[in-house]
Amino acid sequence: MKSVLLIAVLCIPLLIGGFYPAGGLNAAPVGVDEKPGKMKELPINTGKPYEVKRGEQFSLALDSNQTTGYHWRLAKPLDEGVLKLAGVEYKTPQSKLLGAGGKEIWTFQAVGRGVTSIHLEYVRPWEKGVPPARTAVYTVRVTE
Repeated sequence: MKSVLLIAVLCIPLLIGGFYPAGGLNAAPVGVDEKPGKMKELPINTGKPYEVKRGEQFSLALDSNQTTGYHWRLAKPLDEGVLKLAGVEYKTPQSKLLGAGGKEIWTFQAVGRGVTSIHLEYVRPWEKGVPPARTAVYTVRVTE
């Protein structure tokens, strides 16, 4: 009986819309915090870099649902001569709906001039050999 209840609880997010965005498994809705309360869409896999100035911080807000066990992680190390990770925070959903997803806020510090990419993957860390549910690549150009 306990296993049936556990399976039912784990399946609820999938049945009510789950963690998959409308654009599919590899879509990663994202924005850049430019002004409080405003998000600007960041180019994803377009080859066109997002530009920031050295010393500035910027944040990526990615759809996430930690109730499913998934979270975003770096798929490749950062070029720390250009960008450093300043922090990651999970914002809980505004909805009271059971299993509703929130946002992971990834904040970066631009430390040196150059062009680099941020490679992220949406995974369950305990699942070995399983491809990520979603991936995202963001190109960033840091200027003076």
